Amino acid sequence: MKVVYQQDHTGIDIGAVPAVFKPEVGPFKLTYLEKVYGTDPAADIFELRGIDRGGAMVVVRPDQYVANVLPLTATAELAAFFAPLLRSGNRTPNCRITRAEPRRGHPIRRRADAPAQTNTAAENVP
Repeated sequence: MKVVYQQDHTGIDIGAVPAVFKPEVGPFKLTYLEKVYGTDPAADIFELRGIDRGGAMVVVRPDQYVANVLPLTATAELAAFFAPLLRSGNRTPNCRITRAEPRRGHPIRRRADAPAQTNTAAENVP
């Protein structure tokens, strides 16, 4: 989640920003501020994109495509947007999660006709 304030970055009181937008990260629990944004005075994003100054929810896919922009009060529309992706009851999602790489010690197959190889990287570690 990210937040975009209506003033430029110099006018944002970082102490007043909710903690959900300032997560602690890493072993030293440093405050991550890259989720807090202000507008550019030369190009106000609220005016350029026609976003309600009362607030908005922006759904952004992992590939950075803006999938939906909704007012803060549109909770039913947001639920309907995500309904095909979320489980309800005993239904399972229509997607499958696969591993990109094999686990240690499991055979790796390069082609259907290639002989099985073993991931021996773990065996060579002292």
